Amino acid sequence: MRLPRSNGSILRILAISPLTLSACASSGANDAGDESGESAGPEECGGHGELHGDHCDCEPGYAPAPDDELQCIPEGGESESGDGDGDGDGDGDGAQPDPCDVSGNIGSDELPSSGSVAFVLWEGEYRFIKKPGMEDTSISFVDSNCAYAYGWSRDKPIADDTAVESSWVLDLETMEFTDLELPGTTWAVLRDGRDDGVVVGKAGIDNGTPGDPSDDESRAFIYDSVGGELTLVAREGYSDIGFTALNQELVVGFNDFGTQGFVYDAGEFSDLNHSEAFRLFPFQIDATGTIVGFWGLTEDGWYESAVNPSFVAQPTSEGYAIERYEVAGYSGTGLTGLNEGGELAGLAYATGTSLPVVFRADSAEATPEFFPLAGDYEPFPTGIAEGGLVHGQVFILEEPRPCGGHGTPDGDSCDCDEGFDVDPVDPMNCLPPDAECSGHGHLHGDECHCDDGFKKDPSDAMKCVPS
Repeated sequence: MRLPRSNGSILRILAISPLTLSACASSGANDAGDESGESAGPEECGGHGELHGDHCDCEPGYAPAPDDELQCIPEGGESESGDGDGDGDGDGDGAQPDPCDVSGNIGSDELPSSGSVAFVLWEGEYRFIKKPGMEDTSISFVDSNCAYAYGWSRDKPIADDTAVESSWVLDLETMEFTDLELPGTTWAVLRDGRDDGVVVGKAGIDNGTPGDPSDDESRAFIYDSVGGELTLVAREGYSDIGFTALNQELVVGFNDFGTQGFVYDAGEFSDLNHSEAFRLFPFQIDATGTIVGFWGLTEDGWYESAVNPSFVAQPTSEGYAIERYEVAGYSGTGLTGLNEGGELAGLAYATGTSLPVVFRADSAEATPEFFPLAGDYEPFPTGIAEGGLVHGQVFILEEPRPCGGHGTPDGDSCDCDEGFDVDPVDPMNCLPPDAECSGHGHLHGDECHCDDGFKKDPSDAMKCVPS
């Protein structure tokens, strides 16, 4: 079943078509050692000195490496890392690069004109990832070391009934994709994972007409991608089910396209409800059992995130203590990420018609930090890794929104949302105050390539001005 895409709503994550998975490609290799099976270790003091306790006495012309006194390097030369300080980043400061400083594989100037790309957000900077040849790309989970990600892609627009989705594992250093296969399923949508390779989501099984997914039956799944063990889960009384997140013991999810949120524990379902909420849609769970997600206020609009709050549910001896979560000054809030350090990630809407802004917070009590994008893009964060790396999906808007989606027209100008300023070139547009190339170009190295009708500011190559 395909649901219509609705900008700014939880339908973003429910409007997923059946997913056909390609065959899994995997390989393994062992490092070669000596004939005894033991690998040779590094030479003492790099072969240019003798070891004395915790340091090297280096040969003439050599000196201890700044980052490793057990290695000798040419005087004034570089350590094995190639930059003289041992960290390999070329800056000479000796600090090890953070593995969560993920580069992406597509620049902001290379983004497509439609569909979506995955994103990672690190230290305030968006980096984009696209699986080659795909219309849509999304990251669902990043491991705690920021070494790999699980996600999915779609080969054609969602409105195309022949569109096919495929899931994968992505090496975040090499940007190499490896397709996943769930045995016995006709499609699957991966929603979350763990460092041990266990993933969860929603899958389909054939209902008698191979090649026609329209009558497939849906199942929630738990899949061990390392061991290959697949568990499919149904629930009596519901025609649809999906898992959204897991910890070591519990899984959370929903029935009938968000109609009923639940916690799943060893075969038992516990519904997640609150007397003041029409719907609770659980999106993420941490090791303590704390759950975050969407709080739907009314039957008619429970799925519209732009006008609904979120929730944080703490486990108790009698179930869950559920509290509303809202960002002050915003009409809608969606909590989508929670890591083991208690950091939150989500999206906030300034008004019911605004595009969302991604935020992260150190805790549910902390003031969020916002990371706006220009109005051509609609971000949807799907989680936050242990190192604070926020990840998700960015939808490319094909039709421009009034005031860039971040304000309200007011005469011949815009009344911009919090965190946005009136575009000095186009008063009917709103931009983040630090928009790349003044919102009218894309950065290449240390200078801008400006849009048609614009040129580099003669006094600042990082800005674009009308030509």
